Amino acid sequence: MKINDSIRNTLNKIVQPYTGWHYEFELNQMYDELRQAGVEIPAWYAYDRDMHEFTYNGEPVENSRFVLKTYQVPNSDKTEYTIYFS
Repeated sequence: MKINDSIRNTLNKIVQPYTGWHYEFELNQMYDELRQAGVEIPAWYAYDRDMHEFTYNGEPVENSRFVLKTYQVPNSDKTEYTIYFS
């Protein structure tokens, strides 16, 4: 399936508050919110890079990816996240 701009914008509004410096556990709520919106993001491996496939209402999405980039600073419990749907 292909998502339209309206769906993409809605999904980006969900993840936008989680962009920036956060503790890892704070992202659990984001995943809960995405599930409520019909999005499932399969588990991935570290070598999968930053762009991940996802499903919307149970169907694989062809024209968008879930992007999650991280930056960690030594000796800090927080990580900087950049998160969006392409």
